[in-house]
Amino acid sequence: MHEDKSPSKSMTVRVDESTLTKVLDGLDAGSQEYVATNSRPDTRYPYRHATLAVELMLMGGQILRLRVPTRDLSRQGISFLHTGYVHVGTKCRFQLVTILNNWQTVEGSVVRCQYVEGRVHEIGARFGQPIDIALFSTSAIPRRILLVDDAESILRLSKHFLEQLNACVTTASNGEDAIEKVDSEVFDLILMDIEMPVLTGIEAVKRLRERGYRGQIVAATALTGKEDRERVLEAGFDKYIAKPITKEGLVDLLNQLDDEPLFSSLTNENDMKDLVNAFVDTLGTLIRSIEEATSHQDFESLQQLARSLKGEAGGYGFEPITSAARAVEESAKAASDIDTLQNQVDELIHLCRMARPISV
Repeated sequence: MHEDKSPSKSMTVRVDESTLTKVLDGLDAGSQEYVATNSRPDTRYPYRHATLAVELMLMGGQILRLRVPTRDLSRQGISFLHTGYVHVGTKCRFQLVTILNNWQTVEGSVVRCQYVEGRVHEIGARFGQPIDIALFSTSAIPRRILLVDDAESILRLSKHFLEQLNACVTTASNGEDAIEKVDSEVFDLILMDIEMPVLTGIEAVKRLRERGYRGQIVAATALTGKEDRERVLEAGFDKYIAKPITKEGLVDLLNQLDDEPLFSSLTNENDMKDLVNAFVDTLGTLIRSIEEATSHQDFESLQQLARSLKGEAGGYGFEPITSAARAVEESAKAASDIDTLQNQVDELIHLCRMARPISV
């Protein structure tokens, strides 16, 4: 925390676990699933930490240092519990814990203090400036989905459900259109119909796999017989989801995408946002080039691609990508152990797919 010469005192908010769980669950049950409200217009995400470090700047210059349980978080603010009343307008400082278990100090002020029960108050604070919410809640990280179907009504409905689940959706009407989008963009998941004009789902996934694409591809089909399932999996799909597509089915599918995102170490440097995001935007095309070079065992091209990525990624705060690219470069240069090289390429591509832009 920030070192200050002002008089201070510390305390930990002590609420027994059963009462705390009851209070938080009760508040959440009335929160309409964290939807945006007039008091805090940004979407709220679950953010439960039992002992978050908070400083309250009290009258007379005194600082009260607390360890408090938190409830939820948005780009603009946070709510937490305290066994006492805090005046609206009180300045505060939070040591927010990220999903990577490091922390970020954020300043703000109290905008609401509401009695709940048994001395417990829920306090809402607004931050002095927006935070990158994806750093603090995995629920806030948009899934990048390519939705492929020739039926416009299915595209509309599926896109609606996915966007409700915080997904960023790109659509395509046939397999050929899907392949063109894969060539330039990065997707966490491709959800593809089987029976389409121009290029069917079966033909499209075969073509993608032949070119070295190793991302998740899920078939969406009304054909769910044993032979149909086997045909889908043999073609190169990772799994399938039965039509009609439901929101519940999509929730189950997205919950299986549990990879940890990769953020730039320069996220908190405001002047780097555009540069970092531009770099992340180039990764889709680069991934495709790496996949193709690997599938053709073009070791010279793979070595050059890895060397270039090694030299760039660390400068934009993606040091793990630099390390993975260095390993690929060295193995491609030796070209002796193909299995090891493929595993290293898979790790490099995985890290590139997980790289996320700065959102604020």
